[in-house]
Amino acid sequence: MLAAAATGALVSWLLAGWLCRRLGGLTGDTYGAINEAVEAALLFAIAVLWTQ
Repeated sequence: MLAAAATGALVSWLLAGWLCRRLGGLTGDTYGAINEAVEAALLFAIAVLWTQ
């Protein structure tokens, strides 16, 4: 559970920083994109951890 929280926090922090530098700020669309990216990263992390 802690690994999932850390993965979500890291992905959202990195993507938000990149989008903020690239676009000059964050909008509702970028928050939605961050949400989808975090969800995909968590599903991938769960799949990797499940197979171990």
